[in-house]
Amino acid sequence: MNKRKPILSLADAKSKKLQDPVKKFKTSIRAKATLQTYRKTFTEFLSSVKEFDGTFEEMARQFYDYARENPENAQTLLESYAMYVNSRASKSKDSEDYLNPNSFKGKFKGIKKFCKTNRIQILWDDINVYEPESNNNKPTRGFTTEEIRKVLDCSTSAQMDFVILALSSCGARAGEWEELRWENISPVYAENDKYSFQPSDFENPKIVCACVIIYAGTKSEYRTLISIEAYDKLQAVHEQWTSRMNREPRPDDLILLTRYNDNRPYSGSAIRNKVRKLVDKANFRTKNDNERRYDCPATHSFRKRCNKIMVEHTGKSDSHANHIRKERLLGHKIAISNLEQSYFYNDIMESVPQYLEVMPELMITEEYRAKWKLQKEEQKTTHLERSLKEKEDALDIVEELTAKVTRMEKYQQKAD
Repeated sequence: MNKRKPILSLADAKSKKLQDPVKKFKTSIRAKATLQTYRKTFTEFLSSVKEFDGTFEEMARQFYDYARENPENAQTLLESYAMYVNSRASKSKDSEDYLNPNSFKGKFKGIKKFCKTNRIQILWDDINVYEPESNNNKPTRGFTTEEIRKVLDCSTSAQMDFVILALSSCGARAGEWEELRWENISPVYAENDKYSFQPSDFENPKIVCACVIIYAGTKSEYRTLISIEAYDKLQAVHEQWTSRMNREPRPDDLILLTRYNDNRPYSGSAIRNKVRKLVDKANFRTKNDNERRYDCPATHSFRKRCNKIMVEHTGKSDSHANHIRKERLLGHKIAISNLEQSYFYNDIMESVPQYLEVMPELMITEEYRAKWKLQKEEQKTTHLERSLKEKEDALDIVEELTAKVTRMEKYQQKAD
């Protein structure tokens, strides 16, 4: 039996060669976006201590050494920081230093992760006592369809047109599109109420919507659907992409191009900022003079609108299973019962019929809405004509069988 090559030794453990605190901190966080958020808030704390200096990595190691050598002082330091954060929540809402009380816990998540990863003992209950009382829980709403049209009117980019239409039709978070690649979007073909990713499965295939893989290749991966309106806009993005890069995109190429030509990805915050600028330019949101929060969030309102439309829509079957499918299209793994995550498996194709029922309400432009409704009416007419033809054929068969039985009865009477 071959013995595996050793990768560790007791000497390494004793000398702590593998104990780089920053490396352990970064390695312990799987999601890139989470790491960015934790690093940002952790840096805010480190920069508030005048004795710490240098890069993030250098300051983090300085804090590690200090906390290991002076655990009680580190506890006091964090409590002082908690009191400072608390004081910001009590400032006037028009102050630049004002902090939403709901942000208190978020300010400590990165610090807490670093300490936990590096076995720094902190009494977090003594930190949490300084959490301010929430006073900023104003309810917010989703966008209306007309408001999203105003946002589209402010866009001068096919890329942003696609992002807006896609967000409107699937309700994904704006930050989930930062590393979207061409291989992550697939058209859904249909014929006679049957659906497939393969056009070869049908004689006359027609694209009705598209499937998008969000967070592809990660633990958070899920599949959702975007409207035919958004997918058609993606084709315009494809043309511009090909023209700019002088080649056809490969499956693993990023869809959204930055101003650089090195296939550098947009960050989640950059996409959110671009959407926010368009929403601000549309200038329809309102807030009171003494409030910092608008009546509808700049990016999350797309998700709120989509969720409300899908929840309020009553289709052919308003079953519990359909409710679960709606939740999973929004990336929610658990709907009502925790058991659903483990026991209720559904393929994305099972959600297509349900999605197509509500898709007209999710689309933005009147042209696409009217076109889709017309197609549905034509399908109903075709289906009705097919049903009538089947009934007529059935009646003809019945008449033929009746005539045949009548003839057989006559022959039997003559034989008797």
